[in-house]
Amino acid sequence: MNLIIDIEEASKVAGFVSFVNYIDVPGSNKLTGLLTDEEVFVSSVALCIGAIIGLVVCESEHGAKLASSLVKIDYDLLLPRIFSIDDAIIHQSYFDDELCLRKGDVQKVFLDAEHILEDTLYIGGQEHFYMETNSCMVIPSNDDKEIDLYVGTQNPSLTQELTALVLGRDVSHVTCHIKRIGGAFGGKETRSIPPCLAAAVAAVKLARPVRLNLERCVDMAITGQRHPFKIKYKIAFNSEGHFLGLDIQMWSNAGCTLDISNTVMEAAMLHMGNTYQFSNIKIHGRICKTHLPSNTAFRGFGGPQAMLACESIVEHVAAYLKCDPLAIRYLNLFK
Repeated sequence: MNLIIDIEEASKVAGFVSFVNYIDVPGSNKLTGLLTDEEVFVSSVALCIGAIIGLVVCESEHGAKLASSLVKIDYDLLLPRIFSIDDAIIHQSYFDDELCLRKGDVQKVFLDAEHILEDTLYIGGQEHFYMETNSCMVIPSNDDKEIDLYVGTQNPSLTQELTALVLGRDVSHVTCHIKRIGGAFGGKETRSIPPCLAAAVAAVKLARPVRLNLERCVDMAITGQRHPFKIKYKIAFNSEGHFLGLDIQMWSNAGCTLDISNTVMEAAMLHMGNTYQFSNIKIHGRICKTHLPSNTAFRGFGGPQAMLACESIVEHVAAYLKCDPLAIRYLNLFK
């Protein structure tokens, strides 16, 4: 995909200073670590609406908003368009290999089981909606390579490391200041970093402080949320409601980059049994790659999706046997 960017009209706005994109990155535009498949600025392929292509720098916030609205970008169409888990399954769009967790002999249990139920659950995402949107201020030193970052993040160490990488400087030259950590529910674990890196590149290019405060609509458009899941289950049980075996296939919607999605999937798989004893269980997990902003950490980290599915299974079994769901829970609790 070739991006054609026209800033002619934007540059006419009063107070316009500069337009910053990937060619202005003094170090590495490609990130490492948890964000190894991401770029600071899109260099060729915009994988989602909200991908950071460039940054308009103006003397005022009003000017920056106006100028950014006047930047024109022509895109080549990227096909196929993959947004949902079902889209990803159809087009086999996945990150990494399938994960698998096994205990006992599920296949044998299903051959001999008195009762078997099957169903598919769809569990939606969830916006973090932290009170303070992503914001930062980057102050470069006038006489050396020192950089000061004032940023709202849950991950100051990774912010510091990646800023140094992007600017081509030693980590010791970057100081990350943060007043308090908390209240973002995982939303600023990694997704607070890309806007900060963009601002750092602008500050170094212009050799002057740069402040970036995202409006709520922009913040929600470019940052991810809790991972949506699709969970297909098959449960074997006897007439008393005792669980004999469970076969699970789960898919998560990671968005356009991997971020921390592999750990979220692992946590979901490990929490699938909740508080219940499954002597025979098999779980397969796939992480779907879609054209959405990268989904990320959220309180519970995959556990809520799995436990919601498990409790839905309990309710399904209870409804089938026409008994109290609490009786099914007590019968199958770890003892």
